[in-house]
Amino acid sequence: MSTTGATTSPRALSGLSALVAGAGASIGLATARMLARDGASVMMTGLDEQQLVDAVLVVRASAAPNTTVEYVVADSCDEHSIAEAVTRACTLPGRFAICVSAVGHTSMAPILSYTPADWWRDLTLNVVSGFLTLKHAGRAMRDRGGGAFVAVSSHAGVRTMRSLGSYCSSKAALEMMVRVGADELGEHGIRVNAVRPGLTQREQASPIFGYNDIEQAYLDRTPLGRNGVPDDTANVIRFLAGPESSWMTGQCLTVDGGLELRGAPDLEPAARRVRGDELFDAEVRTAVGTQPSSRARLSGAR
Repeated sequence: MSTTGATTSPRALSGLSALVAGAGASIGLATARMLARDGASVMMTGLDEQQLVDAVLVVRASAAPNTTVEYVVADSCDEHSIAEAVTRACTLPGRFAICVSAVGHTSMAPILSYTPADWWRDLTLNVVSGFLTLKHAGRAMRDRGGGAFVAVSSHAGVRTMRSLGSYCSSKAALEMMVRVGADELGEHGIRVNAVRPGLTQREQASPIFGYNDIEQAYLDRTPLGRNGVPDDTANVIRFLAGPESSWMTGQCLTVDGGLELRGAPDLEPAARRVRGDELFDAEVRTAVGTQPSSRARLSGAR
């Protein structure tokens, strides 16, 4: 039986370089650390420069010898910005062959309260960011003999979640983009996959983790009995980025402790705490388009 591409070497990514978009914290940071640990040179991107400076120090501390870890401030929703980030990643030592899009954003609101601008903003942050990253990284990988692209989706992409209408819709669209990308780019030696994390603890304060009853509701629906940490998902991204998964493409691997089996709890109570009862109760009485467009962010629901 052929084992082409299979390896268990702790330096399995030596000679390669990678771009991790959204690498300043959480899953993105954990992923950058694992890629560099296993020998890849890594370009980390994000919007917060100080956060990136701190993150690079974390990644360098456990990186394999002779790897390079750098950062560039880049907006994944801006085509020129992400194209420049890919160009910078291609200047790192090694063949550019890995790209991870860990950019994500969550809003909480009743579906009737969204304005078109709000809805499109969330789809831009969750889908267009991944598309632009895939477009430019895919071109660079095509010209270099192939590679692996991994996007971060969510269990919200396959299960409805009350008060997360734009997030659920955008993650579902992201997963379809991954499948189409895998179909089109396979002939260039490019694999396109995704991960689907459940609730993952983040460095930033989160309305979900801020309330014991909401946390407990998630735990009660998680067969493995705990919520996630960034390394849980980063380990699977590392697998999808490396030669161990060389015959996998167009897949979305769920990493959620079994949450998807039972479904996430109703998040409307958390949304009401963040937004206030007035927004939700008003939708029972008023017409579409009368609600404010600004909505609180929920940073921990991926």
